[in-house]
Order: sequence, then C-alpha cells, then structure tokens
Amino acid sequence: RHPGLHLDGTFARTQVEVPGAMGRIPAETLLKPYSRLADNSWRPGHDLSVVDYCIFAGTPEWQGVMTRPLIEQLARSAVPLAYIGIGSFEYLRGARLGHLGPLDVAALERAKLITARDAAVPAILAPLPVRVLPCPALFASPTQKPRTRKKKLALCLQGTEGNQSIPKPVFDFAVALCDALASVYDCALVCHYVDELFELANEIPGDLPVIFSYDAGDYPGLYDEFDLIVTTRVHAAGLGASLGIPAFVITHSDRSATVKGFLSEIVDPDRETVEAVLDRIGGYSLPEGSKRLIAHKRDTQAAYLKLLEGFFA
Repeated sequence: RHPGLHLDGTFARTQVEVPGAMGRIPAETLLKPYSRLADNSWRPGHDLSVVDYCIFAGTPEWQGVMTRPLIEQLARSAVPLAYIGIGSFEYLRGARLGHLGPLDVAALERAKLITARDAAVPAILAPLPVRVLPCPALFASPTQKPRTRKKKLALCLQGTEGNQSIPKPVFDFAVALCDALASVYDCALVCHYVDELFELANEIPGDLPVIFSYDAGDYPGLYDEFDLIVTTRVHAAGLGASLGIPAFVITHSDRSATVKGFLSEIVDPDRETVEAVLDRIGGYSLPEGSKRLIAHKRDTQAAYLKLLEGFFA
C-alpha cells in the first residue's frame, strides 16, 4: 500500500475552505504539487506500459479508495495480476464479492492467483478460488536460527495515538504484562514508530532499554538478538516468525487473525489475566516452538513457490 496512494485516498474525501476561493475544495487538489516530491515509484498518472506483473502482497488494503488509482489503470491494461497473502479487517467484516466496487471485482476475477492470510477472505471472495496461506511477511528475513532458551524478550507495543493505535484497555493490559515480564526476564521495548517513544516512555519502567530505528531495514537485525516476542503488533510477530522467534500476540483487531499463519500464541486481553499469560509464557517450550516455525517457513515457501511458478509461467 504505497504512501502516495494513501495520501490521495485520504485527502480526496476531505474538503477544505480556502481564502479567496469559491466554496470548499478537495485537500488533495492543494497537496498534488507537493505529494510526489520524495517519491520514486509508480504513482497515479503513470500508465502500466512498462510493467510486466502487478502483485498485491501481504496487506488488507487490496480494494477500495486506497488502491483506486492503481485499479483504474489495471482496468485499462492486460498486465497479469496476483493477490498474495491478502487479509481482512473490520471494514470488510461481513462483506461479500458483490459489496466491492465493480473495478475491484473485475480485477479479482481476472487474477491468475489469489491467496489469503486469514479465513475471512475466501468467504468474502466466494466463489472465486482462494487458497489460505500465511502472509508473505513470513519470508521477511532470508535467514533464521533456532531459539533455545527464554533469556531475552522483545516487547513491542502500539500506542493509543498516531500510527496503528490500539484501544486504551488493550494498551493498559499490554503495559501491565510488560511490567510483569520485565521483573522476570531480560526485556527491551522495541518501537516501530517514533511517536510511540514519547507515549510509551511514560508508561514502561524507566530502566527498560528502548530500541528504535527510522529504517525498516534495520529491524531483522534488531529482532534477531531476542529469543521470544510479546507484542500487540502483527508486524513484529511476522518478522519474528521469519527469524525463527515465536511470539505471544495480544489481539485487538480482525487483522490479528494474520498471526495464526505465524504460529503465534494468541493472548485475549478480554478473557485472560496478566498472571495467567505470565504463567503461559513461563511454561512455553521455546525450542519446540522455534523448531516448528523453521519447518513451517520451509513448507510454506515450497507451497508458495509452486503456485508462483505457475503464475509467472
């Protein structure tokens, strides 16, 4: 989901009052001269004449306003199309194929391959053929290694504001669990967004190390230092699984169903206590869980390669 598409999709729906203008105009109109200055990839206005394949991969944003500029171009081209590891989220709950936009449906119907990372997508897209396979984030790291002891834990939480925020009750539960874990294990807080540093700094024990990088490419190396991940974030569980690191995931969204494909342990903050989760983590067999993950990644890769060989052929 390209940030430029996100910008257009968000501001196309926002009307703003401009001094000297007649009435209100779309915010997108004001931003157009500036929104492309740092962009170096496909964007609205480009056709697909130099594109060999179009692949939606590992996202719940595979239809709707966010992807409309690309879908409109696909409607004018014959570029081979695949959807790989797409997912659902709250907006799509209970949706069916007929609820989607006609251009989205046309693109899906012509796709040569569709795989989904959760069980809701096949129901949405029926009767189109959809195979359920883990999110391709499982391959984010090219290497993995067995984890044998619970010595060092990565705690990755989302805040209640800004990017990928979570509900306050879930946040409070996660903070309490992190406090409990920090008293037993060697822990560090891993932040994915800079805004989280400022919110979490006031909630997490002051002596807990905090890890952050502005560069997403640093995170495989950062997570590789840990043995187990406890997180509210799907992305942390996926990267950990790719490295051979099991995760306990505190669920809070329909997106959380994705972590089943990472063999993550599910934590339901509405049904469990902090003490019960602490006991589960203490009794968890890390060597067995890590071994299962490594085999799971190998088997999933073989399944994907077989399907993709047919697509690219």
